[in-house]
Amino acid sequence: MTGVRVFPAVFAAVFFLAGASASGVSRSQLEREAIAQSVERYNRQDHVVLEPCQWQLARRGGKKARNRQPSRDEQSSAAPATLNPFTPPPVEVRDPNTTQELVVMGYNVLNLDQHIGSYKPDLHDGGKLRRISNSEKKPERHIIAQAQILKDLKVDVGIFPEVESRFALDVWSLGYLGGMYDTGLIDGNDPRGIDVGMMVHRSLGFTVEARTNKTRTWYDEIQGRNDQIFSRDLVVFIYRLPGEKKPFLIALGKHYKSKRTRSPDDIESRIKRKAEADETAVIVAELAREFGLDAPIVVVGDDNGVWTAEQEYASMKRALEGVDPSAGDMVDAFDLVKPRLTPSQRITHSYHPRGGKTSYSQLDSIIVAPGIQHCIKRAFVYRYKNAKGEEIPIPTNIEERKRNPSDHFPIVAVFDFQCLMKVMKK
Repeated sequence: MTGVRVFPAVFAAVFFLAGASASGVSRSQLEREAIAQSVERYNRQDHVVLEPCQWQLARRGGKKARNRQPSRDEQSSAAPATLNPFTPPPVEVRDPNTTQELVVMGYNVLNLDQHIGSYKPDLHDGGKLRRISNSEKKPERHIIAQAQILKDLKVDVGIFPEVESRFALDVWSLGYLGGMYDTGLIDGNDPRGIDVGMMVHRSLGFTVEARTNKTRTWYDEIQGRNDQIFSRDLVVFIYRLPGEKKPFLIALGKHYKSKRTRSPDDIESRIKRKAEADETAVIVAELAREFGLDAPIVVVGDDNGVWTAEQEYASMKRALEGVDPSAGDMVDAFDLVKPRLTPSQRITHSYHPRGGKTSYSQLDSIIVAPGIQHCIKRAFVYRYKNAKGEEIPIPTNIEERKRNPSDHFPIVAVFDFQCLMKVMKK
């Protein structure tokens, strides 16, 4: 890296976009092309380091690892993540000694700019996905509505499954959120471009280390070959306050295999999803060995199953047992607040099959490690609202569902910031 490079064309594209969004004017194709050209020019240059959010590429594998099967340690390689090419507006960094709360969100956004279309697994070809409908532009009102949720809830750290590109995250941050968020995304294993994205509020002043686990493999008995464990990735984002070596928060972004049957021998893909959950437990244990049993770990995102009830997630609950038999369980944030959420309050997803019965589930979760469970203040599922600010009922059919920005609802856990500070300083 040779230093920071700034291009005047980027400034022009960014601030024109931000102004247009703020006034409610839709982005034009010319604006999109201007930003795309700026990104393309940037990508031919060296990485840019953002201040105050500096992306650290702590590689473990190196060139030799690409020529052989990586070991488990090497499979936790850090991310070759491209860095935000834009220079956002200045922001005042909060004093960590007086900050009261840290708001963490998990939200399957159903893509931010371009719906990828529908796919169906080919049961005669190892569950390979086949496109059955074309991609389409996401309605502008949905993009605006999703950005407004982050503003209303004052989200500090967001983990977003089903983001199609880093570019889409940057446009969302700069065009709809005033450039207040730094972004991160590592291309995962899913060829459709539904990756796990991350945003962190710049006022926190965090440095962020990103690690990918997409190269971890297992022997898939259904396919009869070695394959990547994670359908997308399990991205580890490590947040540190300036000048601190110990993490303030470690967020693992998950998006496990869907319940679509990939083979007659793996109904609802439960075998695949269990392999992903089991490996997540391994990674949590590795992080505890690296940073201590009280490591501030949260596992955030889309389980594509009910984490608290289905057996494929059992190993995650006792992820730290192999590190210390006396270690407590990993627990869903919804079970750490009083009163506990009711079954209807826990619904994060509605499914409306054609000709079938609508089903409601908690498919998303924020799983909290024992070391910071006492720092939870609130946890809830956000419900969409209409123009008057009134809560919209949970959809009862597909037409009502389509009016919402996503088929998932955002989930939120609010932590006591000073409590997290004490854990970090132990």
